[in-house]
Amino acid sequence: MRIRGGARWSVVLALAVLGAVRAPTVTADVTPVNCAAAAGCIADIMGTSGTPIPSQGYIAAAFHYYLDGNFANYTPNAVFTPEGLYPITGAQSLPLDTSVQEGLQILNSTILNQTQSGHDVVVYGLSQSADIASLEMDRLAGMTSGAPSADQLSFVLVADEMNPDGGVLERLAGLTLPSLGIDFYGATPDTTPYATDIYTAEYDGFADFPRYPIDLLADLNAVLGILFVHGNAGYFNANDPPAILLPGSTDYPGTLPGGIEAAVTTDSYM
Repeated sequence: MRIRGGARWSVVLALAVLGAVRAPTVTADVTPVNCAAAAGCIADIMGTSGTPIPSQGYIAAAFHYYLDGNFANYTPNAVFTPEGLYPITGAQSLPLDTSVQEGLQILNSTILNQTQSGHDVVVYGLSQSADIASLEMDRLAGMTSGAPSADQLSFVLVADEMNPDGGVLERLAGLTLPSLGIDFYGATPDTTPYATDIYTAEYDGFADFPRYPIDLLADLNAVLGILFVHGNAGYFNANDPPAILLPGSTDYPGTLPGGIEAAVTTDSYM
């Protein structure tokens, strides 16, 4: 199915705004994960659109804002992924879907090599790389043999465009923008064996997309959220003040509202 008319241009406008932004800060109460693997524990950190190779500052921010509480004793490993978003990241850059699929192959090989060598691994994805991580979760869950065990692998996703409750790629699942090479993949899986934390900043136009896209005021608010929130998500502190654990999370302590079921292995924070 393809996007036409006004809806198409709303998405194109949102992408254009994204080209003007940079990467936010979020913190939550966490239980530290002790590195028990004899071979050691690794934090695979991917970049975001326009940042194929994570810098030392980017890696430091990922740990300071999102990983230190749970994975402080994991060794950081910068993972190259193309992170193209044509035409925003340049006329010669890859379109989103091609970039994501190439990144998926890289991440899959990286994870399997590490876990089969005895390492425990946490994968950090921000925006586009959260999409890559989400698709990798699906791939691993579908493997009949050789996949990491549940205690070997975890995921931390920030500004997830496939957020199961509000990601733009989930809200408009099945739509395509062929001229831009964009597919709307659907939701990050929440029933895989792998513990997953998803951090979403309120009003993030890509990760907290309007439930009703025909509401033009909500669409405008989303575009502003892309400009002022989504591009800064990697620098929001998830612990100060603590991010809020949302209903439907695996570890949500209260009674769930009617119609909401708890995810199997996913905690969602805002």
